[in-house]
Formats: sequence, C-alpha cells, structure tokens
Amino acid sequence: MLFAQGDLITLRWIGSGTLSAGETYRVTVEDLSTGAVHIADTTELSFILPSDWQGQDGQRHDYRWTISVIRSSDPESPLFTTDPRLFTWEGR
Repeated sequence: MLFAQGDLITLRWIGSGTLSAGETYRVTVEDLSTGAVHIADTTELSFILPSDWQGQDGQRHDYRWTISVIRSSDPESPLFTTDPRLFTWEGR
C-alpha cells in the first residue's frame, strides 16, 4: 500500500480474544529505508501513526509493522507477534 505525504495512516488488526489484565498490544513500526524503529503500546485494535514517524527527506520510505501481545510486567517477552505487514509512505 502506498500512502501519500499528507495521508493519515491508521493501522488496524483483529484480536483473537480479549486482552487479560496486565496485557497490551505493542505496535512496532520499522522504517526500512532508515532503520529507525518506533514502538507504541495500546489496548485498542487500531493505532494512528504519529507524523514524526514519517520520513523527513521527501522520498518514499518502506515500512514493516507488527503487533505483539505483551504483559506490562515483562514487555520484552511477547506472548504473540503477528506476521509482518508492509507499506510505503512518502516523506515530508
């Protein structure tokens, strides 16, 4: 999917069940063009990418994103991680 420079990007996924107490979704978005990795946590089934995650050089950037289910007490050991998805976003 190609997103234009001014597009608002919303990542969406489907949960396979309800999050347990102390669990959250971890959104990981990697800019494959620069190597920058962005991480955010949410309990929602969607996430709007902040504009500061967008490339700043006016070029197209390829991104890879995954969603993990993590425990807040042990965020570095995901319980589950989706297969990666890809998109391209034109930089500002």
